[in-house]
Amino acid sequence: MKQVISLFLLVVIHSSILAQGEQKISLSGIVTEYYSSGKMEGVSIKATSNGVYVTNVVSNSKGQYELLLDYENEYVILYEKANFEPKRVLVNTKGIPPDKRNKVNDLEVEMTLFQKHKDLNVSFLLEPIGKTRYDAKTNDFGWDMGYTAPIAQKLNQILVDFQQNQKKRELEEKIKAQQYADAMKEGDKALFAKNYEAAKSAYTRATTLDPTQQDPKSKLEILNAAIKQQQEAERLEKEAKLKAEAEAKAKAEAEAAAKKQEEERIAKEKAEAEAKAKAAAEAKAKEEAEAAAKKQEEERIAKEKAEAEAILKAELEAKAKADEQLKQEEEERKLKELAELEAKKQAELEAKSKAEAEAAKKREEEERKLKELAEQEAKKQAELEAKSKAEVEVAAKRQEDEKKLKEIAEAEAKKQSELEAKSKAEAEAAKKREEEERKLKELAELDAKKAKEEQQAKQAELEALNKKMQEEQEKRDAQLKAMEEERLKAETEEAAKQKEIDDNAEKAGFIMKSSSTTDSKKKPLSKAAKQFSGSKKAKF
Repeated sequence: MKQVISLFLLVVIHSSILAQGEQKISLSGIVTEYYSSGKMEGVSIKATSNGVYVTNVVSNSKGQYELLLDYENEYVILYEKANFEPKRVLVNTKGIPPDKRNKVNDLEVEMTLFQKHKDLNVSFLLEPIGKTRYDAKTNDFGWDMGYTAPIAQKLNQILVDFQQNQKKRELEEKIKAQQYADAMKEGDKALFAKNYEAAKSAYTRATTLDPTQQDPKSKLEILNAAIKQQQEAERLEKEAKLKAEAEAKAKAEAEAAAKKQEEERIAKEKAEAEAKAKAAAEAKAKEEAEAAAKKQEEERIAKEKAEAEAILKAELEAKAKADEQLKQEEEERKLKELAELEAKKQAELEAKSKAEAEAAKKREEEERKLKELAEQEAKKQAELEAKSKAEVEVAAKRQEDEKKLKEIAEAEAKKQSELEAKSKAEAEAAKKREEEERKLKELAELDAKKAKEEQQAKQAELEALNKKMQEEQEKRDAQLKAMEEERLKAETEEAAKQKEIDDNAEKAGFIMKSSSTTDSKKKPLSKAAKQFSGSKKAKF
């Protein structure tokens, strides 16, 4: 790791004689990037005095720059570039006597900048990180290391912590990238196997791992559409199954109803036939009974008439015989017998009349019975008519039911036609879905192939990056080692030089310091002056 001093300022005080004209102080140097030590082009170096703009320059392609500053002023020099943390140094050119200005060394500052980051809190860099002013005792500029050291130590700790955290973040990003690749691979595999839920879970996890990637989002959209189609197909299949079951149930119920209706019709027809046969038999029996009764009555009347005629004939014969026997003698007796005969005849007639009355009474009784029988038949006929009327109504209702059944059958036929059309549409949709699934499968295969290639490329890139980081680390370690060796060498030389100065000071009572332009006599350094660096190379 670079040491704090070399991160911020490399100040080399060198001799310089300004060209003819107005005398100025030159501030020059190089701007480098902190981590890579690469030269930075396009860095703005701006000088302000009391908040007022004075001048500015921009570093060239080699990171070099130079500013010319007036004497008797105090400047804030701002080093800044877009996306980099700016730094400032304070340069005080006041108090340099005009006759000594040609002998004062110019200023050289090597500045390092690092990129801004949300996790870097370096607001203290709003204040200058270094201060220099003229020291009359050394007749040169000196940098206040007592001011810079605490700032440098604080910044160094922040950057070390940040670099460690950055490595940790990079490792986490690599792990996350690998997890993302694994999730995509898992999703592609599940998609290829038509395990949509597992694929959705994997792609959702990939989106969570890297929300900037569009690939899992696009696949989720396609997958959601496929899941929706699958759910719709399952729903249609379930509806079709339920419909088929309902139709089968309705058909079975219709067949059972039709069978029951047919059985009822046959039973009714059988009952009607039996009732009709019974009525015919009853009518025939009635007719036969009436004919038999009539014949019996006629025979009775004929018998009674024959009996009466036979009696009358016998009486007439007896009378004729008596007339012949008695003829004259028994005229009175004849008259008496005639009277008796008349009386007997009258009695017979009365008996006959009585018999006829009884027959009439019997006939009336039979007629009454026949009437009751007729009334019963009429009642039965009325019941039959009512039953027939009910049967007619049932038949009408049956016709109405048959009409409704016909309408239902027509509706079912229409529904069946619609179902066939829908089934055809579903078949076409299924075919389309199969085509989409085939395309999804091809897409998944292509994506899997692409993911594999990208994974291989990323793996190679990671290996190259690791190799590069290792090489850069080795390079930085070598640079740090060289800089540390240079620092130790400089400190050794400085100690030797200081010892020589102290030895000379003890001998002559003043200090001789070599300059790139001329030698000058200087008084011994005071305690206050020793906190400033006046050597050619002082690192901050």
